Amino acid sequence: MAGSGESAEEMGDFNQIRQTYINNIIEGLREAVSLMATLNSNLEVWGERTGELDKLGLVWGAFQNRMTSLSDALTSLDPPRGEGQSTRPAEP
Repeated sequence: MAGSGESAEEMGDFNQIRQTYINNIIEGLREAVSLMATLNSNLEVWGERTGELDKLGLVWGAFQNRMTSLSDALTSLDPPRGEGQSTRPAEP
C-alpha cells in the first residue's frame, strides 16, 4: 500500500515542521522572559520617579498573566524534545 506509506511519511514531515514551530515559539518565550525582567526593572525605576506605582502594577500584572497563560498553553501542547527524537502523530 503505497498510499499509506506516503501518508505516514507526510504525517512525519508535518509533525517535524510542527515541532520546529513549537520549539521556535518556546525559545521566543524564553527570550521574552529575559526581556520582561529588564522591563520590570525599568518600570520600577519609572514608577518610583512618577509615583504611579499602583497603575503600573496593574498593567504589569495583567501583562505577566497573559504571558504566563500563553507559555503554559504552548508548553502543555507539546513539551520540547531533544534533537533526533521521533515525533508522535497528533491525537485526534
